[in-house]
Amino acid sequence: MPNYLPAKYRPDVDGLRAIAVMAVVIYHASKDLLSGGFTGVDIFFVISGFLITGILLKSLDPNRNDINNPAASTFRSIISFYARRVRRIFPVLIVVLLCCITAGWIIMTPDEYSLLGKHIAAGSVYISNLVLWSEAGYFDVFSEVKPLLHLWSLGIEEQFYIIWPFFILLLFKFNLKISKYILIFILLSFAINVICINPAPTATFYSPPTRFWELAIGGYIACVCYAGSSFWNNLALSIGTRLKKYLPEGKNEADEVQLCKDFISILGFILLLISIFGLHASKHFPGIKAVLPTVGAVLIIAAGPQAFFNKKILSNKLMVFIGLISYPLYLWHWPLLSFARVIYGELPPLALRFALVLVAMLLAWVTYRFIEPPLRWGKHSRIKAVLLLIVLLGIGALGLNIAKNDGYPKRVGTTEAMIQKEKDLNSLILETELRCPPVLKDFVNNTGMCAIQKDNHENTIAVIGDSHAYVLSFGLTELLKNTDDGLVRLAVTGQPPLFNLRRKNQPDFENSYLAVKEGYDYIFNDDKIKTVVLAQYPALWYDERVDHSVPYYVCMYGIEDVTDAKEQNKSVLLERALRETLDALKEHNKKVIIVKDNPEFFFDPTVCATRPYNLMFNLNIKDKCFPKRAELEKNEMRSWFNNIMEKVAADYDNVSIIDAFDSLCDKDTCPIVKDGQLLYKDDDHVSNEGSRLLAKDILKLIKNEQQKDKTE
Repeated sequence: MPNYLPAKYRPDVDGLRAIAVMAVVIYHASKDLLSGGFTGVDIFFVISGFLITGILLKSLDPNRNDINNPAASTFRSIISFYARRVRRIFPVLIVVLLCCITAGWIIMTPDEYSLLGKHIAAGSVYISNLVLWSEAGYFDVFSEVKPLLHLWSLGIEEQFYIIWPFFILLLFKFNLKISKYILIFILLSFAINVICINPAPTATFYSPPTRFWELAIGGYIACVCYAGSSFWNNLALSIGTRLKKYLPEGKNEADEVQLCKDFISILGFILLLISIFGLHASKHFPGIKAVLPTVGAVLIIAAGPQAFFNKKILSNKLMVFIGLISYPLYLWHWPLLSFARVIYGELPPLALRFALVLVAMLLAWVTYRFIEPPLRWGKHSRIKAVLLLIVLLGIGALGLNIAKNDGYPKRVGTTEAMIQKEKDLNSLILETELRCPPVLKDFVNNTGMCAIQKDNHENTIAVIGDSHAYVLSFGLTELLKNTDDGLVRLAVTGQPPLFNLRRKNQPDFENSYLAVKEGYDYIFNDDKIKTVVLAQYPALWYDERVDHSVPYYVCMYGIEDVTDAKEQNKSVLLERALRETLDALKEHNKKVIIVKDNPEFFFDPTVCATRPYNLMFNLNIKDKCFPKRAELEKNEMRSWFNNIMEKVAADYDNVSIIDAFDSLCDKDTCPIVKDGQLLYKDDDHVSNEGSRLLAKDILKLIKNEQQKDKTE
C-alpha cells in the first residue's frame, strides 16, 4: 500500500476511538445492550500502539524514509517522548483522582475508602492492573464498587511504553529490521496469551506480557505504513484486482489498491460489530477471542484515511468529536457509575446510569477544552511535565495515607476503642497466618489460606472450608486468644471442604482439592485437635449457571468428583463426599460441627452502613436493612445443602449442627446492622462483628459438648 506518515493527524482514527470508548461506556452502563462492549479496550490498545509507534519512528529519525536501514539515534528523543506522554495523560487523571478522593470522603465507608486509597496509589504509578490482579479471586470485593477499576488498561499501556521506546531504539542502533522484530514480539506475546488463558485466566487478563501483542500489532501497522512494504502493496493490488472483477460494468476503472482499502475498512468494521455485539464477558478473555476486535481495528487503520468507511463514517464531525474527548470520557464515566452503585447498594436505575453517561461526556468536554490545552501545549513543556509528575506522585502518597489509616473511620463516628479493636484483630490474624506457610507449604501453593494460632501447635480446634471458613476464623481466633485453646484455619478459595470434590470447569481452582486433602492430613496427624468446624458457601456448588433473575445475581459453578467424572447428580456427589469426610473424621476421633450457612442478600449490605453523608436515594433501603428471616431461609441453594447435610449428619454421633441464622438473626428479621456495626462485609460474607457473634455460639456449643463428654 502507498506510504503515509502514521504520526500525521488522522480524523478517522479519532472516529475509531469514538467506537471504542462508546462501546466501553455503554457496556458499563448496561451490559445487556452491548454484551461485548468491553472489547473497546482492545481497540484502544491497537490505536495506542499505532499512534505511539508512529510518533517514536518520526522522533527517532524524522528525515529517513526507509526505517528498515536506520542510523543510530539518541536518548533525547526518548525523554521528549515521555515528557509528551506526561503532558497528555496526567492532567485529566489528576483531576479525576482528586474528585474520587473528595467523593470517597463524603460517600464511602472506611473499608471502601481504604480500598479506594490503595487504588489511587496504584493508579498514580500505573500499576492498577497488577494490584487488581493480586486482589482478584473469591475474596475480592465486587468490581462495580471499585471506582478506579478501569485504570487497569492504562496500567497495561504505560507498562508497554516503558519498554517499547527502548525496544525500538535498540532496533535502530543495531540496524535491525524493525517490522520483522515487532512481528516476532507480537507472536511471542500472543502465544503466551493463548497458552495461559485456560490455566490462568485472571493472570492472562491483567498481565502485561499477555496483553502487549495488542499494542504491538498497532505498532506493526505504523511501521509498515511509515516504511511501506512491497509484500503488502502486492497483496493489496492482488486483492483489489480480484474485487474489481465483481464491480458493475462502467465502474471497473477504480484503482485496485484503493478498492482493497475500501474493502478491508468495511471488513474491519464488520469484525468490530461482531466483537461488540457478539462476544460475552467470560473468564477466557483475551485468549483467541481478542483477535476479533484487534484485527478489526488493524484493518480499519491499515486502510488509511481515504478508505470509504474511514472517510465517510469515521471522519464524521460527531465521531471525531467523541474521539477527541475519548480519553477524559473513559476516565470520568466509570467513577460516576461506580459511586452511584455504592450509594444504591445495587445496580442503579437504567435512566440514572445513562444520565451519568451524559454527565461524563460533559465533564470530558470540560476537561478536554479547559484543563488539557494549557498543560499540554505552550512554553515550558518539560517544567510542566516535571510538575505534573510531582503532583501525581503526591496524590499517590495521599492515597497510600488513606489506605494506611484504614479509610479514616472517625469520619463515621467510629471510636478510638473500636478502631484499636480492629487493629488488634488484624495484627493477631497476620501473626497466625505467618506461622502457616513453613508448616503447610503445598496447602498455600494450592490457593489455600491457612493460619496456626499457637506457636507450639497445641491447637484444639480446626476450621476448614472456603471463604466462609476464612471470615469465621477471625471471630474464633479473637475469642480464643487468652484461652488454653487455639485455632487452625484451613480455608481454600471457593473449594468444598469435602473429600474429592471441586468446582467444575474452573481452571484457577483445578488443584484446590489437593489443599483440602493436605488440610485434613494435618488435622488427622494432630491429636491435639479435638473439634473440626466445617463452614462453606454451598451456593457455589449448586449448579452451573448464573442466576440473573435477582438484581444481585448469583454465580454458580457446580461440583465434580475428581475420582468419578461420570457421576453428574449434584445431590449424589454431595451426600457421598459428606459421608466419606465424616467417616474419616470419626475414624480419627474428631468432634465435628457443621455450620448452616449465614444469610445471603441480593444487594450490597454495606449500603446500610453508617456513612459520612447517607445519600439514601434508594427508597426501599430501610426495608432492605431489616430483611425478613423467613424470606431469607427460603434460599433454594441453602435448603438443598441443609436437607442433605441434616440427613447425613443424623447417622453420626460425633457431628453437631449450628445454624448461623440463630446467631445473626432474631425471630423475625436478620438485621444487617446491630449496635451500629455491620454484620456483613458483602452479600454473603460476615464481617468481623458478624464473625464474633457466630464464633461465640460455636465455642459455646463446643464447651457444652465437652461438658457432656465429662458427665458420660
